[in-house]
Amino acid sequence: MHRTAGNAAVARMRERETEPAEPAATRGRTGSLPYPAWDRQRHVWEGPDYGAHDGRTGGTSVMVVVGPSVVAPGNTYLGGPPQTGECSIVEELNRRDGGGWVKGHLWNDNLGGPGISRNMTPMTNTTNSRFNRAFEEPVKRMLLSCAHHARSSRSAPYWYGVRIRVSTYGRMSEDRTALEHHVPEGVDHSARYVTIDKLTGAIAAAAGPHAVPPDFAPEQL
Repeated sequence: MHRTAGNAAVARMRERETEPAEPAATRGRTGSLPYPAWDRQRHVWEGPDYGAHDGRTGGTSVMVVVGPSVVAPGNTYLGGPPQTGECSIVEELNRRDGGGWVKGHLWNDNLGGPGISRNMTPMTNTTNSRFNRAFEEPVKRMLLSCAHHARSSRSAPYWYGVRIRVSTYGRMSEDRTALEHHVPEGVDHSARYVTIDKLTGAIAAAAGPHAVPPDFAPEQL
């Protein structure tokens, strides 16, 4: 599982700076499928399953399995932007610092993640950008691989999707009076390919005869 750090490092930089001067069902092998064609089906195959969360400090983890339809033409940006009053500690941090903080989606909004507390965590702009480069953009490339396979291998008995796991770790500050005590140090993240059987809807790891094709974007482990 990869780890995106950054909040703690940014906090230390801030401290230094402030020390003075900081259905239409299609047909498969036999009969009708339980799902419509790949580009018209629900983009979430399983979950989302969220960890502990509250309205002020946001969420701590999410697991969700996303199918290739999320990157079909016209289907991106299925999630939602951060909502006012959700993960509200970010408003407190920005009032104190004059900006520099965002409500970071654990499950990316372009891939269906909602802008509500259980799916967001406070991040600095720097950490959010790093998380996007290190994880969110590679996951989008994985799903584009799934979509390409769905288009080019219509006779395959399964589709590929991606199981996304994200969880926060640590604290920016051990001082319980500091707002940073409620801000995670960073996030762990992984993304693995799965398959879904076109007839039964069963989800399984991509292995054996359904192993990941060599031209797919790399998994994020």
